[in-house]
Amino acid sequence: MFVYFDKKIRSRISDLETARRRLKDLGEDEYDAAYTLDPDSDEHYSYYSWNPLNRTLSQLTALIHDCRCLLRFMDGFLQPELARIAGGPDTVRFSDLWFLFPTGSLIYCKDRNIPQKIWRVVQRAGGRRYLSRPSGIETGEYRTTFSPFVLECYHLDYDGRNYIQIYHQFQIPDFDGLQAVKSLSVIPFVVAERGLVNKDDLLACGEAFINYTTSWHHRHYSGRTYSRTTYGGKLSRITTDDPGKNVSQYAEQIDSEVIVDFSHAIKEVPWWYPGDAEYVYYQAEIEETGANEWEYEPIDPDNKWDSRLTDEFLEKETPKWRELGTKGKGKVPQGDDVLLLPDRVFAFVLRSRRWACLQIGKDDEGRERLREIEKPEAPWGDLKLPGDHKSLVQSLIDSHFSQDKYRKIEFDLINSKGNGVIILLHGVPGVGKTSTAECAAKTNRKPLLPITCGDLGLNPEEVESNLQNIFRLAQSWDCILLLDEADVFLAQRTVTDINRNALVSVFLRSLEYYKGVLFLTTNRVGVFDEAFKSRIHMSLYYPPLEEWQTKEIWKTLIQKAVNGGIQVEANDLEDFATTTYRNQSAPGSGPVWNGRQIRNAFQSALALAAFHANSGEVVTLNRKYFQKVFDISNKFSTYIWQVRQGLSDAEWNKMAMVRRDDFIDGPASLDSANTMASNPTGQFPPPIPGFMPALNVAAPQPGGFFGQKQPQNIPSVGYHPTQTLGNPMNGPWLGPFYQAAAMSGTSAQSMPMTFHPP
Repeated sequence: MFVYFDKKIRSRISDLETARRRLKDLGEDEYDAAYTLDPDSDEHYSYYSWNPLNRTLSQLTALIHDCRCLLRFMDGFLQPELARIAGGPDTVRFSDLWFLFPTGSLIYCKDRNIPQKIWRVVQRAGGRRYLSRPSGIETGEYRTTFSPFVLECYHLDYDGRNYIQIYHQFQIPDFDGLQAVKSLSVIPFVVAERGLVNKDDLLACGEAFINYTTSWHHRHYSGRTYSRTTYGGKLSRITTDDPGKNVSQYAEQIDSEVIVDFSHAIKEVPWWYPGDAEYVYYQAEIEETGANEWEYEPIDPDNKWDSRLTDEFLEKETPKWRELGTKGKGKVPQGDDVLLLPDRVFAFVLRSRRWACLQIGKDDEGRERLREIEKPEAPWGDLKLPGDHKSLVQSLIDSHFSQDKYRKIEFDLINSKGNGVIILLHGVPGVGKTSTAECAAKTNRKPLLPITCGDLGLNPEEVESNLQNIFRLAQSWDCILLLDEADVFLAQRTVTDINRNALVSVFLRSLEYYKGVLFLTTNRVGVFDEAFKSRIHMSLYYPPLEEWQTKEIWKTLIQKAVNGGIQVEANDLEDFATTTYRNQSAPGSGPVWNGRQIRNAFQSALALAAFHANSGEVVTLNRKYFQKVFDISNKFSTYIWQVRQGLSDAEWNKMAMVRRDDFIDGPASLDSANTMASNPTGQFPPPIPGFMPALNVAAPQPGGFFGQKQPQNIPSVGYHPTQTLGNPMNGPWLGPFYQAAAMSGTSAQSMPMTFHPP
């Protein structure tokens, strides 16, 4: 009360002195002398209905003496104590907490479960001695117990459109004697600045938050996510109806490109909306005020001064909040209000295709968690592709994103149809299909949004809804979309699988109206439905790696190892690469290592080299470690080769009519006879459904996979289909399952396998 009425008390003393001079202008000694002559004239004076003009000289002198006594207490004890506490003392008593946290001051929250650290005080309450027995103390003495000290605070947040206030209550339980201020759960910001926080870093974090609210931003994030709201509640909500599968539900480590977008995030995850609740005043419990026992006693209800101070603060702040909450005015927090902004943003993680709450600011090593994506000097440089693949892809994407009006001509009969760019990349695994899409995105500085069948679902309605949502997000953010293993949704329709047909139809219709860039990758192009052929703008074939590509990949990886501080016997490894490739590509051997397998070999060999290096020594990468990796890989390939009865991956996929790894690029022809004449290994269609012609499949010659001799214990008799092959045009998997009879255990150089029609 004294703090609230400080100025009024001083003003009232001045009014009393003025009124006394009007009655009689005397010196202080003369006023005191006059008062001593009539000391009892103020005995029945009412302090609740005073008017200086209706008082006698003695009464005014008595009032002035009383008020000056109060003023001496305020100036001699209260003000110095307030000044000491306002400066942020090292220690504090529980009874002084009210002075430690003035209304409107900033506080720092030390609770690890509450991500928001800086708050502003709206109201102080509690911290009073109980005047009646509280419900929590059933027995014993309670009059020496105090209620918790309460701080009602707020911080600023963004709801996708406006800045709003988020309120939260902090409590400090009763304690005895002096306690270190820094040991409290919440402390004044001026105290936190002494080694706990850096104000400049917090201001920079707040400015970054403001920047991220202006529009969507493509960034790279490295750090942990938040799993709690700014005030410590659970961020994600999982229900049976809405499992929240596209939301990061727990704190996790992320190292991925992201799209920061508040507007879309709150639309996609409605429970992330921070709320817009009005402030509710703290109401003291009846045990604190003791109304039942002290109802008729002249004790001032001091909690009303807390409310009055809060009223004055809200009256001053409300116009500013109203401007921040009005869309279109362009108002953003200024000054110390920037400190009240969160250190988190909502973003879409491109790698996991999930919404997540990300921290902004610097990590423990001083690096920005959320940073701009640097454009690589030569994104296509490390990618070794055949022919003109790079220029063809780049020209299509450049044309799509160009502002040239001549490149925006619509050739479709129906507007808004067929305005996207769909590129199919097909071929053997590990030869750069996915990397092509990644390099295209980096070159054009566009986000790459990879999706899989797991992101879309298997139910036609679910697929259509998810696909439309992904297309909408991709177009909003100018993404390049990548659908890996696209054959799952693009497979040939059949007369028996209605659900499969519905999925394919949904995909066909959706592709027609997609306006962005979409890459489709597959190593099973033979199963594609023919309707997709006309919807694909360009199809690029990726054959098995050639020798020059293999050498370049090895050189690139060797250089990366050298740049990483690894000692590499480069010439020896390049010779090993050449020898390995030639052995693997020899007749009767194979397949050659693809790019992914070469990379995996480097990782495994480096792990072996590091394991065998002595502590403190430079790791040396040489041929012997790659030979170990090669031998292990060869054993697995040999096992698969025997499981498939001597068929290589290429032969297996050829038989299944999935793809042709021996495809020879040349003049296109629909004449099967000419095709067979020009390409003896070419694929030919079966003459009638359900029939596959008799053929002889030669067993691999000694040398086998990777140039190693394989055990030739393949039975040569009794091979026949175990069941009807079915119509080879009705399904993506046409590989027959053979059963051996009369296993002789003798070796054979050829396996005559005759297929009979059902």
